[in-house]
Amino acid sequence: MKTTTKIGGVGLLGVVSVLAAAPATAQEALPAGGTTEASASVLASEARERANQAGEFLQAGALLREAAQLRGTDDPEAVRDLRDAALFAFYGGNRQQAVADMATAGARAADLRQQVEALRNYLDAAWMAARIGEGRRALELAHRAREIFRRERLDAAALPELAVRLQELEGLSDA
Repeated sequence: MKTTTKIGGVGLLGVVSVLAAAPATAQEALPAGGTTEASASVLASEARERANQAGEFLQAGALLREAAQLRGTDDPEAVRDLRDAALFAFYGGNRQQAVADMATAGARAADLRQQVEALRNYLDAAWMAARIGEGRRALELAHRAREIFRRERLDAAALPELAVRLQELEGLSDA
């Protein structure tokens, strides 16, 4: 029987999947005189490779945060980089950084009008905050998710998993 650890609906195997091999170190991989987009892509690939091969989650998260900073504010890949950085930080034990990264991913997705992605990231950030005993922060993040849900008139029937998760997090204030 195969089991995987799950966080926010994402299995650990999904977190550490690698799409392409990367050079031995991030510095070796950076293109000389290349664009920041190329540099960001190389850092992101290196981060995912390190997490996959050596379980270097904290270092992978740091590289992904750096990649997200190198990307433009209009680049949806920055949202993916921040989301992955949050997951790696969480699995690496830096839970406060994970909450911050996931919340930032939510904000960046909202800025890009990727409302479902923003909702998902805010819910994951709220879940992480609740897990580390930051109830007030969890409620704040759940509130941001609720506002997106209401403002965008998202259909709970079309997004049942997210609607259920939002209700569960909002139940924290009743406890």
